[in-house]
Amino acid sequence: MGRTKQVLKVGYVTKKIEISQDNLNEFEMLSNRRDIKPKNLSSIFENLILNKHFDAPFVINLKNGKMRLIDGNHRFEAVKKYIGANPDNRVEVTLNMYSNLNEEIEKELYTQWNLGNKQSTSDVVKQYKEDIPIFKLMEKKDFPVKVNVYGGSGSIKFYSLVGAYLASIEPKFKGGFLASPWEFIARAQALGKKDVTLMAGFMKDFVQAFGVLKNNRFLRGTPFTSIMRIWMDNRVTIPYSKMINYFKLRLVNDKIADSLGSISGRGACVHVRGEYLRLLNEGRTKDIFINADILDDTEQEEEDDQSEE
Repeated sequence: MGRTKQVLKVGYVTKKIEISQDNLNEFEMLSNRRDIKPKNLSSIFENLILNKHFDAPFVINLKNGKMRLIDGNHRFEAVKKYIGANPDNRVEVTLNMYSNLNEEIEKELYTQWNLGNKQSTSDVVKQYKEDIPIFKLMEKKDFPVKVNVYGGSGSIKFYSLVGAYLASIEPKFKGGFLASPWEFIARAQALGKKDVTLMAGFMKDFVQAFGVLKNNRFLRGTPFTSIMRIWMDNRVTIPYSKMINYFKLRLVNDKIADSLGSISGRGACVHVRGEYLRLLNEGRTKDIFINADILDDTEQEEEDDQSEE
């Protein structure tokens, strides 16, 4: 039995238009797209000034009289800048036009059209931030630090904080959080108020112990994730004020602790957690800071021994 012949058709219509001052406002930039990178924008703009076209289509969703820009943010911003500098000029572009799509399909198409351009986890967070309930909770004024998609001076990247938290609540510490951007989104969506409360408590203590976020060397991935795991393992048995003092005295100004922060990788993260614990417990006959992984392994061995008896 032969297959039915068919033609798989694209879901958009292609047309050419000229962008000028008169129709710039007919385009709509979507709030959940990745941030504009100045270097990319400048490169496209400089080529336009040299009369070199970017020769790539805009992907739009025609909805409510607006051309919602699914793909082509950098090119569109460069065109705006070019027309701003040359008000009488026009730029001919090709539009791949969809019609009346909902936001979820817009996100899917954005990913589809960018398969050749690697998206960072933060780029995907930017797309889906409105669908992550804890993001809104972290943006409230009572959260102890500023949290946003891409981080920056005096703030922390959402992925850095939540990724470290997800690594810190694993039954056994394996280092930093490792998953695809979409797996991370799914895990973040499953978190709730109790998780935000824990992250807020940690960040409050982190700032008291290690200082403000701006230019903070302990905010790098390896030390930050290691410290969060130590905090999570010991927060019930060690008073917060005592833990903060130990962090200050044993880690903040220690050369070894500082040098350990420059290495990266999951294995490195596990190693650094162990070294930080050694520094925190140094000089004591009995460890005050525990490694919960070792305790769990010991308890399991005892259970195995008892079962054999």
